Amino acid sequence: MHFRRARGLCYAFGMKQTFRIAAVIPVLLLCLSGCARRPPNILLLTLDTTRADRLGCYDYSKAHTPNLDRLAAEGVLFEHAQSVMPLTTPTHATILTGRLPIEHGIRLNRESILPAEIPSIAEVLKAAGYDTAAVVATRILDAKFGLDRGFGLYDGEKPGTKQLSRPANEITDTALAWLRSRQRSRPFFLWAHYYDPHMPRTPHPRLFPALKDPYDQEVAFMDMHIGRLLEYLRAGGKLDNTLVVAVADHGESLGEHDEILHGFFIYQSTQHVPMIFRWPGGGLPDGLRVSGSVSLNDLMPTMLELSGIKLDVFARKGAPPRTAVDEVMRRSFAHAVTGREPLVPRACHMEALWSLYYFDWAPLSGVVEDGWSYIHAPEPELYSLVADPGETNNLFAVEPRRADEMAMRLEAFERAAVRHASAAAAVSPEEMRRFASLGYLAGNNAAVQNLSADNRFAGRANPKSQSRLILADNRHSMFLSGRNLNDEILDDCILMADAFPDRVGYAISAGRAHLMRARPDEALKYFERAEVLCPTNPVVIRHLQMLRGKTR
Repeated sequence: MHFRRARGLCYAFGMKQTFRIAAVIPVLLLCLSGCARRPPNILLLTLDTTRADRLGCYDYSKAHTPNLDRLAAEGVLFEHAQSVMPLTTPTHATILTGRLPIEHGIRLNRESILPAEIPSIAEVLKAAGYDTAAVVATRILDAKFGLDRGFGLYDGEKPGTKQLSRPANEITDTALAWLRSRQRSRPFFLWAHYYDPHMPRTPHPRLFPALKDPYDQEVAFMDMHIGRLLEYLRAGGKLDNTLVVAVADHGESLGEHDEILHGFFIYQSTQHVPMIFRWPGGGLPDGLRVSGSVSLNDLMPTMLELSGIKLDVFARKGAPPRTAVDEVMRRSFAHAVTGREPLVPRACHMEALWSLYYFDWAPLSGVVEDGWSYIHAPEPELYSLVADPGETNNLFAVEPRRADEMAMRLEAFERAAVRHASAAAAVSPEEMRRFASLGYLAGNNAAVQNLSADNRFAGRANPKSQSRLILADNRHSMFLSGRNLNDEILDDCILMADAFPDRVGYAISAGRAHLMRARPDEALKYFERAEVLCPTNPVVIRHLQMLRGKTR
């Protein structure tokens, strides 16, 4: 029909004008079509370590998050979105690929490289004609881990800097500089990663005097600079034709279940994440709140379907052919984002391997679905998230049928997963020391790589039974950051060194803790233990020289 109307215009202007009219037929067709539209820009905001229940739009009365709240008011908010794992690198790999950690093979921070055969959303969008850029705030997402594929700009670690992470103002500044430098009219895909709510805490009491919790202040600081990025697009008339997606990779425990950070457990304090979409130019409704569980695993296909991008555009360019992408697209929940159909709650897979990696305790896995959470552990757990949002009342023995159904769902998930082998990432000793200041110590990656259903528990301790040591390890991580040290933190550094006498990192921290308490004789004992474990460690050598009365 549109072709006939355009052809009629050619005749009306005469044959001499046919060539000129033919040149504008594509434009006419676009204007005459009621459904055709320019592909949207895409802005992906990932909010590291951000709990859903610390944002105003998720009904937290103490929040100061006006920009994220406005995004939700003008768009679509998912009330029960779920992370796949409480670690940064694996979850971002999932956001970018639509694959679970068990599938893409990145199951720990800083250990693995994304397999080349798994396409990322940046590669798909680049093949579809998008300009692509990423601005990431931490070395945990360094380009060496393979997440840079498909990005024309991947702005991460700066050569020669010792900076472990960048604050929100620097992330927004860099993102704005890239947007301003663009010469072309092609649509863009920009991923901006914000790290501020992550440990070590950087409170902002002068900016937000009404907020007493440093975590809330960090969230507010992040929101303020996200607002600058959104305002730039709004002022330039680009925001309404930009699909904005704001989502956290995981949350933070803040004391629940004797965990004050994240990584060990898969309770809702770390698994429940904010997820917000805004795109009025694409017909997304205002103020829609969607209940029911969705996973970070389903986000990549949803973004592509909303944008009208066909994966076959990318698949044709694969050499060798890439892994099946149509299976990923079937998990899109775009229909729920647009409000065309109600969301059917999904079974959301989750896992935590930190305990296995660090201490050879049992790994955890689980599934969240329809208001229930099942955790597969040596002593299994089942919680009603509606009646018991804090997950304090284990109903495993009370609801055996539901527990069995969810256990079978979890088994089916893991049995059906197409697993890809990820290569080991090269991390230098200097980088390891820097990662340690964020609480990331060395562990046993081989135990994770060799994990199977048959050896999953193998007499290993249940992490929940080790909660006192998990709390002490979290406080040790805070000690490494050098922020807000107190007697509890110093005590727990010594506790971890005594509980794990073969760990050089704990021995060093215990020695330093004794020095802070002016106990050089006690400190010397721990540094001498560290010397036996790692005689070439420069920190150990320096402290021993000092304690033994030597000079360099």
